[in-house]
Amino acid sequence: LSDAEELVLGTDPTLSDTDGDGVSDYDEVKVTRTNPLVASFGPGGSVTIPYSNSAVNGDYEGIVFDPVNGVAFKQSLRLSSKGSFTSSLLGLPADASFSGTFSSTGTFAGTPSNSAGLISVKMAIAQVSPPGGPYRINGTYVTRTAGTLYFSLRRLIKSYDAPNKVTFEASLTADTPGPDGSAVATGDLSSNGKVTFNVYLPDGSRGSYSGYQTEGNIIAFYTRSSSSIRQVMLGSLAIKNLAGSDIDGDVRLYSGASAPNGSLFPVGYDQARTLIGSRYYPAAKGTMPLSVFNATDQNVVFSWLTGNFGSLAKVGSWATNNLVKIPSTTTFKATATFTANTGLLYVSPTVTNTTLNLVNAVAKGYAVTVQKANTCKGFYTSNLSAGEFVVLPNTSGTAAEFTTVAPAKKSVSAATKTYTVSVGTPNSTDTWSVTIPPELTWVTATVSSVGSTSSGSSTTVTGVGSGTVVITVAQNNTNYRREGTVSIAGFNHKIEQDFH
Repeated sequence: LSDAEELVLGTDPTLSDTDGDGVSDYDEVKVTRTNPLVASFGPGGSVTIPYSNSAVNGDYEGIVFDPVNGVAFKQSLRLSSKGSFTSSLLGLPADASFSGTFSSTGTFAGTPSNSAGLISVKMAIAQVSPPGGPYRINGTYVTRTAGTLYFSLRRLIKSYDAPNKVTFEASLTADTPGPDGSAVATGDLSSNGKVTFNVYLPDGSRGSYSGYQTEGNIIAFYTRSSSSIRQVMLGSLAIKNLAGSDIDGDVRLYSGASAPNGSLFPVGYDQARTLIGSRYYPAAKGTMPLSVFNATDQNVVFSWLTGNFGSLAKVGSWATNNLVKIPSTTTFKATATFTANTGLLYVSPTVTNTTLNLVNAVAKGYAVTVQKANTCKGFYTSNLSAGEFVVLPNTSGTAAEFTTVAPAKKSVSAATKTYTVSVGTPNSTDTWSVTIPPELTWVTATVSSVGSTSSGSSTTVTGVGSGTVVITVAQNNTNYRREGTVSIAGFNHKIEQDFH
């Protein structure tokens, strides 16, 4: 915490743990979300707990925190009107569970039955100051390696001021092994307090979250990927009005070391990330989803920043009707789809680039628009690596690169016909080809600069830079109409021929 933050909180800048309860001021503010001025993890047990009170019994959730390694579990606990409870923990490599009964003064000590490395637990129910505040369940675990983990569980709330769509991105905070693109998610905060997220993890796996906010507008976030590698991302998220976001939190992204052969990260990873998110409002007709994007042609730059596509950047257009286009060249093609209802962008390029050692390399990328931060960030994966992917406004006015092929189709009579197709390339050194499928025995082609070469029963002709293709269609002596498609510089050129 900065001195300015500590001044606002009232904590002592010369101490890491002002209240001396074992959890640092920073971790109480950012992770356990407890008061750094009041010892929250003591033995408790001084006041009789009214379990029959509906403000006491019910469902609680929170994040279990390891001061050494970071967040370790998400814990859920259901407390009955008689003080008995069941509790479950979702962890990184393993889960745990246990049950029992609190004392009349709200204390419990025991051992998790399905341990996941936890050998004992102590819990205490207490009412948060000032008098009349909410009840919370705070406690500690002791691990098999003699470490101490801390947690503060809050009651779930099942009401909210207004439903909203939301998006978030979780960026890497330090240069650590593993994927370096942002994890992204789309989701909803419903009017009954329920929170749902569809999560896209930066190694290409997918996850989801469905749960309720807790008292204080905190989300005990946890997602485990559906893949066999079981990536996990978890952390305590706060819904609050900040300068650049409506949701913030520190999260941990973890993948074990047992990844199968062919995984992009076979030795696993363990990363700290900063998550920001905001309410998402689908753009009104004629407007852009981010205010930094001008409503003009060639207004954005798609940038693949790291990984084997690193340093690749392409100018494209993001229109007010939410159509996203990146012009094709002889060495680059991409499909791009923006789902205006959720804020998710999908981009898949196919690239040949000798500098990057790419030959028809394909990638898939996801990004979200975080409107309050005015960013569109995410990640991409290919069969070789993963990396960071962003969309930025084209403030420099750089022109888009594109290849043109005209005409796109040609209709001819039954007689022999020769015609020309023009090819325009952004660079004089761009290499392109014309490929005629084997079944089109009635079509031949030549390029003005380079002759043809045969490959099996099909013919391929190549050209360099802007040029022309001369197409010859043989006389149609059949009694049926002929149609076919020839590939020219990566574009489909359709030929239709009449019959006698």
